[in-house]
Amino acid sequence: MDEFSPFAGLRRRFLSLPALYAGLLAAILCLGSACGDYTLFGGDDGPCDPDPCANRDHAVADTCKAIGESDYTCDCDAGYFWKDDGNTCEDPCDPDPCGGIDNAKAGTCEGVGVDDFTCDCDTGFVWDAGADACEEDPCAGAPCDGIENAVDGSCEASGGGDFTCRCEDPYFWNDDGNRCDNPCDPDPCGGIDNAQAGSCIGVGADDFTCDCDAGHFWRDDGNTCEDPCAGAPCDGIENAVDGSCEGVDADEFTCDCDAGYTWDPEGDICTSGVGTCDDLEECLGGCDGINDISCMSFCQWKWTGCECTVDWNALLSACGFPCFNQCADTASKACWDCVLDCGFDTQCP
Repeated sequence: MDEFSPFAGLRRRFLSLPALYAGLLAAILCLGSACGDYTLFGGDDGPCDPDPCANRDHAVADTCKAIGESDYTCDCDAGYFWKDDGNTCEDPCDPDPCGGIDNAKAGTCEGVGVDDFTCDCDTGFVWDAGADACEEDPCAGAPCDGIENAVDGSCEASGGGDFTCRCEDPYFWNDDGNRCDNPCDPDPCGGIDNAQAGSCIGVGADDFTCDCDAGHFWRDDGNTCEDPCAGAPCDGIENAVDGSCEGVDADEFTCDCDAGYTWDPEGDICTSGVGTCDDLEECLGGCDGINDISCMSFCQWKWTGCECTVDWNALLSACGFPCFNQCADTASKACWDCVLDCGFDTQCP
């Protein structure tokens, strides 16, 4: 049998496939952006063949990772960082930038990114990473020692001449005003509908949570207690049991379903587990890597219970894939094991 080349078969047959089959095949083979990798199949590494890292100064050979059809990254030697704009390994400390910065100590540069570094500063100064400069130390006068509910000696410079203090429990540092605040004093929960008074727990200077009454759930982005079953959402869902709503979170609920159906929390629907393949996402999983089997998933294998109506066997046979012709059921794992055994670029049995 001739050498098996999936892409050659695809090129020969793609234009003759019906539009639906062509779209489905492209999605299954992860052509385009579905996988995020250059190729699904082995044997052609795209921009990594031949290895470009072997010819880059301070790049580590055999570390190339393809990004799309033409881009790539390489690992770099210690002290060097990969620069996408130029495909080079750069040392942000060469030449030494610290020697030209006021109140910085020459020769103390330490790289933290391709264009990012730190320097040690003279006494009374601290490094400001946002400005790449040595600024006067805002903690020199121990400002925390005079702030109510702040811990003495806890000052830390935060850049731009600002500082933070550690606060005593249950207080939190408020940058806007340089003070320690307690978001639960006075108690905000007592004034919130369906929240339990006295249940406030602070999580930040202006942030807190409250316990909610039964059937209600705390919403962080609005500081409210919400009932996701308000309005009886199950009553308007096909094959859901009226009045069966049960809250799970502020925006999430479940419904009991009629016999033969199960609740799908992703779509807030009752499903029979039989897919239509109108939306390939219901059957195809995400792709983790170039040869990840999930890239080639079919409905019955990847999505438990899904029974798509497309005749996969006819589709793949039409594409001229020899190994696929040996599969009685191309939607089975056994079929894909057969394909994987071929290695894609070797002789099929």
